[in-house]
Amino acid sequence: MNVADRVREIVERALEGGDVEFVDVTVSGQGSVKIVTVTVDKPGGVTVDDCAAASNVVGAALEDEDPIRGRYRLDVQSPGLERPLRTEAEFGRALGTKVSVKRHGHAPLVGTLASADGRGIEVATGDGAVAVGYDEVVRARTVLDWGGNARGKKRGKTR
Repeated sequence: MNVADRVREIVERALEGGDVEFVDVTVSGQGSVKIVTVTVDKPGGVTVDDCAAASNVVGAALEDEDPIRGRYRLDVQSPGLERPLRTEAEFGRALGTKVSVKRHGHAPLVGTLASADGRGIEVATGDGAVAVGYDEVVRARTVLDWGGNARGKKRGKTR
């Protein structure tokens, strides 16, 4: 088992049953200090305090099991406003939200995530619902509808 897989196993176990849900972990850096980035989430989103608490739990677990040679920096973060969707559980939490789904051999599909089950998802678009199997998904993410005009300028006269 490589270092990244070992770290993933430790982090998943450390966060299991806690206040936040494990989303992803990456181990990067080629120099003397590795960077371990842990992404967590929960319904309604995570706070800075949630990330700090998760950091304490994960940090203690990594210190106990010591899977990384040398020094490392631990960063715990939220998935952000436009978050990637990879698992059935992540798609399930995103039901009713606007998504962009890139499929093999097709233009990106943008619409509202209408359903998600063990086989795949259904995206409601202006042209109707489109069923997509998980094996067809190259990349998927939620899309924040920023509203207004793209540059954030107010319309109308200014005084």
